This record gives sequence, C-alpha cells and structure tokens, in this order.
Amino acid sequence: MKIISNITALMTISAMVCVTPVNAESIGDKTGTVYNTDIVAYINNYALSSYAANGTSVIVAEDLRNFGFDVVWNETERTLSITRNTDTTPKEMNVVKYGIPESEFSDLLYTDIAVFADGIRIPSYAINGYTMIPVESLTMFGEYYWIPEERALKLWVDGLYIRPDKQVVPYGQAIKNANVDLVPTLSAQERYELNIFLSNFAEIGFPPYDEATSGNNALIFFGCMHNSRNHTAGAVPIPDEEARKYVKLEEQYIHACYKVDKSTVENTVARYFGKDVTHGSSTITDQYDLSWNQGYSNGYYYFDSGEEGAFAIDVAVADSMYENYDGTYTLTFKTYVYGEPDDFPDVYYSTPASVADKIAREKGTAVVRPYSYNGRNTYQLVSYSASRIEQ
Repeated sequence: MKIISNITALMTISAMVCVTPVNAESIGDKTGTVYNTDIVAYINNYALSSYAANGTSVIVAEDLRNFGFDVVWNETERTLSITRNTDTTPKEMNVVKYGIPESEFSDLLYTDIAVFADGIRIPSYAINGYTMIPVESLTMFGEYYWIPEERALKLWVDGLYIRPDKQVVPYGQAIKNANVDLVPTLSAQERYELNIFLSNFAEIGFPPYDEATSGNNALIFFGCMHNSRNHTAGAVPIPDEEARKYVKLEEQYIHACYKVDKSTVENTVARYFGKDVTHGSSTITDQYDLSWNQGYSNGYYYFDSGEEGAFAIDVAVADSMYENYDGTYTLTFKTYVYGEPDDFPDVYYSTPASVADKIAREKGTAVVRPYSYNGRNTYQLVSYSASRIEQ
C-alpha cells in the first residue's frame, strides 16, 4: 500500500512533545505523556480525536469502531485486534479539540496489551483504560497524508465510504452533522428570517466578504447603504450640494444622497456582523465593479445611495443550508428581482420550488452564524460571495 507522508510533519509533531521515558516495571507505570494538539486526524474526511505522544499523532484504538473497523479484545491473550468491517460505514463522532495545544492531556502508562492491525503488530500505549495507537501505523488499510496548511493527518481507507465534504475542525469547537440540507426542514418563519437576512446583502450588491480578512470599508459600506436603502430613521436624505462637500458625485447621474450618523452605522455593523467599526471615509467596489464612496465628518457619513429610478426589490432565496462544525451554517442562494412589494407580499417566504419558474439574476454562497436580536432569531454574516448568472 502506498504511503504518502512527510518527514517534516513528523519533525513538527515531535517538536510539540517532550517525552521522558521512565523505566516501567509493572502495568500502570508512567512511561511518558500524551499532549493536546491542534492537529486533527481524519479517516475518509471523518474527523476523530487525536493527540501527540512519542513524536507522532495518536488516536484511541477503540474509536475505530465508528469508522468501519472491528476492534476486538481478547482477554485470554491480552490482545486488541483491528480489522476492516466492509459491511459498515463511518458514523458521526462528537469530536472536540479542547485544551491548550502542547499542554498535558494524560499520562502514558505501561501495558502488556499487544495491538494487531490486519494481523500486523503495531505500536500501542495505554491511557486511563484506553489504548492509543499512531495514525501512521494503519497504512496497511490505505494511504496516509500530512496536510500542513490544514494541520491535518488523513488516512484514506480502501473500500470505506468517503465523506464528500471537506471537514475543518476549528480548535475548541465540536464537529456536528453536516450531511443534511436544512432548507426543506425550515418553517415558514425560519425561511423568512433567512431569506430576508440574505436579501439585505443582495440588494446593495455587497462585495465578497470574509470576516477574517476583509477590511473596515466593507462594514462602513453596508452600514450606510443598508440604512439608506431601507429608509431607516438613521438615514437622512440630503441635497446633492451637501453631499458634494464630502464625496465626489458624477454629474451625469441622478443621485439619492444621505447622511447617516456613526451610532446608526455602529449598531448596524454589530447587528449584521458582530463587529466593531473604525470610523472614517471609505471607498469600496461592489460585486458589479461599481465604486462607492462614503465621506465621514463630525460623526456623520455622507454618500450617494444610487437608488433613484424604478422601484424593485432583490429577494435572495436560500437553495441549501448545511450546519458546519463551529455552530455556523453554509448557504447557497439565488437572487430574484420583484416589482412593487405590495404585489408580492410574501416574497421573503419563498422556497426553491416556489421560484422555480422565475429567472434568477445572481447566485451566491454565504456562511452565517445564528444570532438573537431584540428577541428575534436572525443571523450574522461570516462570509459572502455572489455573482451574476449569465442568461
């Protein structure tokens, strides 16, 4: 069986641990230490708990029963045998990576138990009634990879179901079931809350966003445009002459200029993103490659909202919704254009089936986190991208 590994990976893992062997004379004597690690082990894209010991990543042998293996204990011979069970498929495990990486997890204990994988003796250790084995000792069952950018060790097992989605386990978070599309299970009210949340971004042409990397300008853009497009109390219409003191207005266009106070922008950003905003003038390019400016002075933002013309509303309808491993959800959606809202009072309750005969203008993907706002269930945005659909 082909083994794909990396010596650097093993050196990296080794550097994380410091094992001081102790001469063991009887069962239960300490022989070393097991450490917490941010490295995650995977079998065919299913994650399982892993730790660092004796210079490598180790897993609990008994956990393999959840991943298409038989793990059989023989009391008489004091052996643990691991074999493939081709009639089973992997099961979900509630994997949690807690504890500070490199901190001590448990003592390694001397044991006389011998572990065999497919009839081959492999290294093993004991901790508190469980047997630990190195991930790399299971290569008789498949190919073994170290993926440094993911901090992941992956074993691809022959003949075992391969989970199609790629798991990433944030440190300190639990893995959850992400196999079920939740959109068909949503109530009418839940569907409304989700669609109207997404529509707030679609209607302003919100640019690609990632909360880990996107800058402050995206937050200011949304805080200003959301309030002007929805005519909230915090958005005050102003004449073009006042706006020109702070932003450049193209002469060939008819403008709809506003000023929005900084507290309104702060509240909007906190509500939709869970972030603080640093105030100041900004420029940003939306998803349609249009440039927008927000001038800032004396606690107010001044800008052109660009909303003059025939009335229309952009309605984003969620196509799919999958739970992630950190409590967020990944969504796909399409955006449709409607006329006067009085003609379509229930557009935000739309389902993929109810808009099947309409032509979508855009499609996109978003990651959201659940959020409670003024007693209502809603979301905050983690990432977002949308693009026009070519007709």
